Amino acid sequence: MNNLPVVSVQNINKSFRQNENNMLEVLRDITLEISSNEIVALIGHSGCGKTTLLRIICGFEKQDSGLVLLDGEKHTIPSKNALMLFQNFNQLLPWKTVLGNIVHPLLATKIVPIKDEAKKRALKLILDVGLNGFEKSYPHQLSGGMKQRVAVARALALQPRILLMDEPFAALDNITRGVLQKLTRHVCEKYGIAALLVTHSVEEASVMADKVVVMGKNPGYIKAVLNNDLKDASLEKQTRFTAEALGFLG
Repeated sequence: MNNLPVVSVQNINKSFRQNENNMLEVLRDITLEISSNEIVALIGHSGCGKTTLLRIICGFEKQDSGLVLLDGEKHTIPSKNALMLFQNFNQLLPWKTVLGNIVHPLLATKIVPIKDEAKKRALKLILDVGLNGFEKSYPHQLSGGMKQRVAVARALALQPRILLMDEPFAALDNITRGVLQKLTRHVCEKYGIAALLVTHSVEEASVMADKVVVMGKNPGYIKAVLNNDLKDASLEKQTRFTAEALGFLG
């Protein structure tokens, strides 16, 4: 088995055209690695390029220069191996049940081409995210937190190499957000899926991530990389970590 990182971002630069004469530099010389089973959080002030970096890794945006490697291979277009999870609750198919929303992409992509096998995988994920009993429910019958659980289950059912999360829990209430943070981490660990999380919350980063990348802006660059030992979840440790990260944010 090779020891290559799941994702290797090498010297990424990105600018957007503001008008005919001006370019806005958004990312400068971003280099980052994410290993198997590792959850990395990106934190930083608005406008530092966090979401742009996520979209480049996924293949939704093209960088001006630099490379994105997925398992050592150049990655330039969206694929099942790098999936995005968004903040928007309405990312489910409204005419399909919870079970149907998870089974559909498995069959459509032919990752699991046999319907009964796709259902077995979907039902296992539904249990993992705590939605057993809601298999036949439609999205309009679910709360925002339940919809996000379905979205997590649907993404993980496809068994991507990396899950790219763009503030997926920001619009949820504190209790639901806390439950989903821990649940998502647990399910990623269970299925051996790496993850990159964009968040504005240092607290969320400290709960979910093994490593936290602090970004500065104008243009976006990596200001600091902090290792986070989640084996010790004491309040004192969380407080120290939060203070260190906030110090880099300034």
